[in-house]
Amino acid sequence: MQTLLCRPKATHSVKAIFFRVLGGNFISNWTDRAVFIYLIWVVTKNESLFLLNVFICLSLLPHLLLLVPASRVINKIGPIRACLFSDGIKFFIYAIAAISCFFHYQIGYVDLLLISFFSNIGSAFFNPAAMSVPVFLSEASMKRQKMIALLTFSGSLSTMLGPILAMWFFYLSPDSWAIIFIFSSFMYLVSALNNIQLKLSQHVIQDESIKISSVNLLRSYPDILWLLICFLVINLVFMPIQLFIPLLVKAKFLAVGGYTLSLLEASIGFGAIVGILLLLFISKNQGNYVQLFRNFLIAACGYLAFSFSINMLGMMASLFILGMFLAIGNILTIHYYQQRITIKSHTIMVMGFVNLISVSVGPIAMAISGIVISCMGLPATLKMYAISMVVVSFGLLLTKFFQSKE
Repeated sequence: MQTLLCRPKATHSVKAIFFRVLGGNFISNWTDRAVFIYLIWVVTKNESLFLLNVFICLSLLPHLLLLVPASRVINKIGPIRACLFSDGIKFFIYAIAAISCFFHYQIGYVDLLLISFFSNIGSAFFNPAAMSVPVFLSEASMKRQKMIALLTFSGSLSTMLGPILAMWFFYLSPDSWAIIFIFSSFMYLVSALNNIQLKLSQHVIQDESIKISSVNLLRSYPDILWLLICFLVINLVFMPIQLFIPLLVKAKFLAVGGYTLSLLEASIGFGAIVGILLLLFISKNQGNYVQLFRNFLIAACGYLAFSFSINMLGMMASLFILGMFLAIGNILTIHYYQQRITIKSHTIMVMGFVNLISVSVGPIAMAISGIVISCMGLPATLKMYAISMVVVSFGLLLTKFFQSKE
């Protein structure tokens, strides 16, 4: 089987291409995060728990439905063009929404749902395309690792600054959609123009080793399979925090809910940024299962502390710890995969499993958590999920026994 790889044309250096992509990645993700939080709070404040759950689930659904088609499109047109395609979709959607506001069209729940759904169709192409750029640009694993870390840093920075931008929108236009729609369409246009002149020449390289099936690949690496299972469960109990936070804010801080929601969401992103910086410049980048256990356990303890927090400061500190050590754990997990798997095509396949889990678990986790909340109540559900993450973190230590079976 043939693997399509891309190399930069002489007109653009690898470094220039990567940092242009990095800038576009930040702009697009920053806008994504700000708009999503703004919409989430509007729905939380005005609609029922059921409609909030439906909104979050359907917003994340395109990432699941387009997982395979998006990969094929990226392989066919290349990651740069895929990013342009994504930003073009989102620019078009928010430009139409902004124009509708000038004609005094009344934006309702269904309209917000459609806007979020179709804009996430664009994101379903952008995210995997941007994260695949390091593989297309560099053969050296350490260079790819640094590129992945910088892209993760960019995502975490947008996670922190996105809520701050949303807070500004809450203050500037609490009852008007026009400003946020105009701003969003403009930022997606800037992101697209940032990459529009970048091109990658395409080469086809023979790689017979990719012929291994996904089932046989996981059988060859039982420790990788176990880590993927743990990663799946951790995502199942962590992803619903996107639902827990706005519900807690609504229950405890309704009067200043928009600002409080932004601060709590930003705490996770700020913690992730600090964690990534420590990993890049201070800590030794070693990805063994003991380090994975330590970092995910501390992150789980931050989650547990958040579930018992009774004031704003305690919540922000807990989410900071959660974001910091979760980011470190995620990067070290990727590094562990790269250390264990020496065949490049096999590494790409495992990254595909990671991406599949990341995007597909969201809607499932939200649906399950909505049912659990209706049965147990929010406080008990939050504590149960946090305790579950602590338990799964200890399960990472079992990786040693799966290594011994190879």
